[in-house]
Amino acid sequence: MFRKVSRLALMVCALGSGLVVATPADADGWWGKGSIKDRAAVPVPAPMPIPDYAARWYLRADLGLGFVSPDPSEKGIIYGDNFYGPDPVTSTPIATPGHWSVTDTDTTLSYGAGLGYYWSPIFRTDITLEGRTERKLNIRGTYRYDPDLDDELYDDPNDDTEYRIAGETRDQGKLNSGLFLVNAYLDFTRSGPLTPYIGAGVGFAMNKLERTYSNTEYTYADGDEYSGPRNAAARDSTYDVTFAAAVMAGLSYSITPVTMLDLNYRYLYIGSSDINLNINGVKSNFSTGDTHEHQVRLGLRWNIQ
Repeated sequence: MFRKVSRLALMVCALGSGLVVATPADADGWWGKGSIKDRAAVPVPAPMPIPDYAARWYLRADLGLGFVSPDPSEKGIIYGDNFYGPDPVTSTPIATPGHWSVTDTDTTLSYGAGLGYYWSPIFRTDITLEGRTERKLNIRGTYRYDPDLDDELYDDPNDDTEYRIAGETRDQGKLNSGLFLVNAYLDFTRSGPLTPYIGAGVGFAMNKLERTYSNTEYTYADGDEYSGPRNAAARDSTYDVTFAAAVMAGLSYSITPVTMLDLNYRYLYIGSSDINLNINGVKSNFSTGDTHEHQVRLGLRWNIQ
């Protein structure tokens, strides 16, 4: 009897020792430490961070005010050399003088839009389409000569030649252009919301050139009108495509992470356009001259993914 009780006591002690040893392992592996409330809580996983992707594309819209000195010219007409027929003829014929070109500075307004791409934080490119207000290019002047005295005279109010021929010419060109450019920019390190940059572009201009020519010539004797007037007139238009290029420097200002204000200076080059007219049987070529324009431009850019 005593042996049975002793054996049962040993089994109970062994079982108790096993529970004591097992409890810390179970506690670390499942229940944890602390109160019942703490042990019953289920841990919540931390939220995944939302990735912040830099914009790759952008849209742009621009307005510009340009300043350009027109430089039109004419070749082909020789006044006093059978322009109105066999008479009169002088040994000192008068070609269209360069100073007849009106050189007052013109102002132009340009407007356009484009699509761009960020290749890196400092390098981007875009393509732009632009329209431009009409430019007027004028050649105006008067001339006088005496076919008998071989005397060539320009706007001389003190001339007292008894017999002379006087004429007045008006030659006007109207140029309308659209512009396509591929541009590249280098953005410098930002200073707060400001980003200075430089850039350059190449492309072409699509031009429409209209020309209206008129000339009136009188023959005088002793200060009185002797005969005339004789008139010549012609009008035509033509289309062409010419090379265009630009360089620019400016500042971008970040209004928001999406919208940027852009202020820049741009030098714009557009190749010359030409138009020919047949005037009294004479082939006359009118050229606009190359355009060298200085512009101040203001625009907006919108970043998109």
